[in-house]
Amino acid sequence: MKPDPLPVLRTTHPRDERFTHFIFDFDCTITMKDTSQLIADTAIAYHLVEAKDFTQVWQEIVTAYDTEYSAHIEGYEPKWDTLEGIIERQRSQKELEIRSINRISSSGIFAGISKREWEAAGGRAVLEGKLAIREGFREIIEEIERRNGFWGVVSVSFSKDFIRGALEQYLGYLIEAPIVANSPDEAGILRGPEWGWEAGLNTTQANCPDCDFGPFPSTQLLINHFLHVHNREFMTPLTTSDTKANAMHRLLKHWNLDTDDQAAYYGDSATDIECLFDPCVKGILVGDGGGPILAMLDSPNGPDFMLVESYTTDFENVIARQPGQS
Repeated sequence: MKPDPLPVLRTTHPRDERFTHFIFDFDCTITMKDTSQLIADTAIAYHLVEAKDFTQVWQEIVTAYDTEYSAHIEGYEPKWDTLEGIIERQRSQKELEIRSINRISSSGIFAGISKREWEAAGGRAVLEGKLAIREGFREIIEEIERRNGFWGVVSVSFSKDFIRGALEQYLGYLIEAPIVANSPDEAGILRGPEWGWEAGLNTTQANCPDCDFGPFPSTQLLINHFLHVHNREFMTPLTTSDTKANAMHRLLKHWNLDTDDQAAYYGDSATDIECLFDPCVKGILVGDGGGPILAMLDSPNGPDFMLVESYTTDFENVIARQPGQS
């Protein structure tokens, strides 16, 4: 049995506060850059072995998304410099995000790639220097685990297994931390996080990993089996700040946490805004200056109560900030 967690000391406030549970965004929080293109490159390389080139397919998906996003933002009224404005704008993007996910799923670009292949791709990206981890991350994880604390990842990434492979390669050992993110099944369909199991979906004549019933000729039949026989639960894909906040709350519930500031959340972007400002956690902005969220905090229309009071450019030096301080 794992010992009771001891509090991990982090400076996230003008005074010291202690946390036992830590949640991290992945892209541009743990990593220095977004990994969407790396994940796409993995899929493109996988299919090239079979003389199928998805380069143009992926570019068309990206172009369609960029076009829809630009049109949506240009016609959008609420201001960007208030907390309510950022949240409303984020939530308003859900339909265009889902349309993009549907394009990815129907394209077949992720079809046939197994859980192990995604994990290996994440590890290679770290080994080859294509994926850089933010300074201080190893040390904070070592500190959390030394004190028997808990940590996990909540991400809108396309592949939780790519994330796991990257982190295990970087840290140098197999991790038990929950990775709450989207994941393509072997039919190439992007799905939201699964709750209650970590086996991943194997869609080609797969047996149920819980009871060995099967094989199931299709992904949907396997999913139906999980839902109705084993009470497994699949979330909708994580895309916007509200879906991410819902996933964070599910993780806190999984940890049986109450709401007395035992958890810290690290994030960098607008998709993290509802997690960062959630009263159940202490939010810590990550990045070079904090981007639009810090700009919002310093604007005349910023929130009255500074729920996010610290930011960090790495995981070694968390800076307690005051209103008006950039």
